[in-house]
Amino acid sequence: MLRVDVCNLKNNKGVLYAALYRNQQSFLNEKECYASKIVESNHADTLSFFFEELPIGKYALAIFFDKNGNGRMDTNFLGIPKEPFGFSARKMPLFKAPRFDEASFVLKPDNNKLVIKLISF
Repeated sequence: MLRVDVCNLKNNKGVLYAALYRNQQSFLNEKECYASKIVESNHADTLSFFFEELPIGKYALAIFFDKNGNGRMDTNFLGIPKEPFGFSARKMPLFKAPRFDEASFVLKPDNNKLVIKLISF
């Protein structure tokens, strides 16, 4: 099981979309994610959810917070996100989304927890 705590929501109303990936080929292609979650905001600064029954292995998580309820990540004309987002990356690269290997983590038999701070531009 994987627990995910997403912080920096800033008490916003909206929906959190999370996609879990297992390899570089599918990474950031929402139609090819391994597992996904859609979580309604509870108007708090932190939101928690779980992925259950995951096999041990390497994963990467991508998240965005849909503030306007249109079901997609809104970007400006340069492709820069207009809505909060986050990754399981240990350190985010500048000016681009991380690669799978930069965002990946290893799921262990127990005590799996990620804390993801959303980024807004």
